[in-house]
Amino acid sequence: MNHSGLSSATIWGSIWSYTAFSLGKFAVFLTTVILARILQPEDFGLMAMALVVINFLKRIQNLGVGDAFIYHQDQSGIFANTAFLISILAGGLFSILVFFSAPVVAAFFHEPKAVPVIQVLSVWFIIINLGAIHESTLRKAMNFRKRFFPQLAQSFSKGGCAIALAFLGFGVWSLVIGQLAGEITATVMLWIILTWRPKLQFNLGAAQALIGYGTRTILMKFLQGIFKNIDYLFIGRRMDATQLGLYTIAFRLPDIVIQGIQSALTPVIFSAYVKVQDDMAVLKRGFLKTLNFVSVFSMPISLGMYIIAPEFVEVFYTNRWEPVVPVMRALSVYAIINTFDSQASIIYRATDKITLANKIEFFKMISAVPVLWIAAGYSILIVSIVQIILALITAVIQVYMISRILGIGYTDILKSLKPCITAAAVMIAGIWLLNFWIIPFPAIARMAIVIAWGSILYAGALRMISPDIFQQLVDILKKRKQAS
Repeated sequence: MNHSGLSSATIWGSIWSYTAFSLGKFAVFLTTVILARILQPEDFGLMAMALVVINFLKRIQNLGVGDAFIYHQDQSGIFANTAFLISILAGGLFSILVFFSAPVVAAFFHEPKAVPVIQVLSVWFIIINLGAIHESTLRKAMNFRKRFFPQLAQSFSKGGCAIALAFLGFGVWSLVIGQLAGEITATVMLWIILTWRPKLQFNLGAAQALIGYGTRTILMKFLQGIFKNIDYLFIGRRMDATQLGLYTIAFRLPDIVIQGIQSALTPVIFSAYVKVQDDMAVLKRGFLKTLNFVSVFSMPISLGMYIIAPEFVEVFYTNRWEPVVPVMRALSVYAIINTFDSQASIIYRATDKITLANKIEFFKMISAVPVLWIAAGYSILIVSIVQIILALITAVIQVYMISRILGIGYTDILKSLKPCITAAAVMIAGIWLLNFWIIPFPAIARMAIVIAWGSILYAGALRMISPDIFQQLVDILKKRKQAS
């Protein structure tokens, strides 16, 4: 694939992936709003306890052979069949491990009610690994249009099932069964959409190549999993299910919007970077454009969430969730700072700098564990503030490392970020002045006015500061509309 074709495939892949993300996350948001009105914080806390162990292992669910299959540009089918067999075996082993470790995990949290929840969720690994290589095949071909439908069906089936069961009084089990229903739906659709059928074919050379790359990436992913879930682990241990439930809901909006953007675009960006891994000049330009693109969207959204957090909670979650407001604000700031860390991770994998990535992830983990453990002894707000500090330290390290790998100067990075930072400053100043006039308005009116006014200010400022970027975003949005 030439660079022009790759660029087009990347843009359309991003459009399809982000469209699936947008619609899927709308379903997640709607589900969260409804469930927050039905279920108790303890229900979300119990589910979060169970998901801690799942999330630790989900990043290495198939021993990294999914990414390894994409990295090795083999077209013979031998790699695909071998990867499928490894994936199925790994899924079974992880399911057994999680099932029998459930009592130990529940004892760690001092919460015996978590045992059956964890054990039922253990089958998640078998379900998802049945479709893991199908999904990797679509990513490898950059066929994100076909990947769109399983992603979308997963979100809506998960939410619909959870809401129905919550109304029937199933409590935390509505979340558990909904989670599994979503994965089953996605896996079945992947098998329907993709005509490829795995064969019982195992090639030792292919297995060594897949596991060789995979074992290096899974350590990085496992360390990332620890770093991203250690806060849930410590809050559940040092506080209780209710506080963990509040923290989970506070993190839900930043996770859906900001970190969800990363999740939507990462598969596209990784697949594109792999295809130009030997052309450092193209990779450098691609990284700067991607950082610019992601930041232009993420920066105003993150700051907007910080501003409207009180109104958002009052309108959608009701006043009984008011304690999550300061936590949600802090986590919104954390989410935007964490953007650079996610971009750096893609570069490490695409350029096979896995050893370096593992060293950085290990440093992040050993730095985070003691301070988050101490913070969890105080409050979920202190935990959130510590997350911001850790994210800032990590961002400095990642800027230094990526600048060395790609030969990018600090001024290049700042130049990529300058348009969104300047436009965001204009937006914040305008909203601050507006707030004096809308204080008497009801919460839903204040929220709607701030969102509309902030969007106008940001778009207008961006158009004046960087008309080229503004026009590119307009063109992409037009293509996205055509795709949907």
